[in-house]
Amino acid sequence: AHVLSLAATNGWLDKSSCAIRPLTLPDTFIEQGIPSAMYEKAGLNCSGIIKTAVETLKTTGVSLHSAI
Repeated sequence: AHVLSLAATNGWLDKSSCAIRPLTLPDTFIEQGIPSAMYEKAGLNCSGIIKTAVETLKTTGVSLHSAI
């Protein structure tokens, strides 16, 4: 799992047919509070997930229109 996460996070798989980004909580302290605010700060809310997906698609050369 750690090797896959390292390879995916650094974009080493982008030129293959398998460009992925693991979406996990960061290994840093996140101030406790309302779960939705904590997920937003970590980029694990709806807009953060979409942003990561779009950025990953851009690295592969796949057009967003053809991916939908």
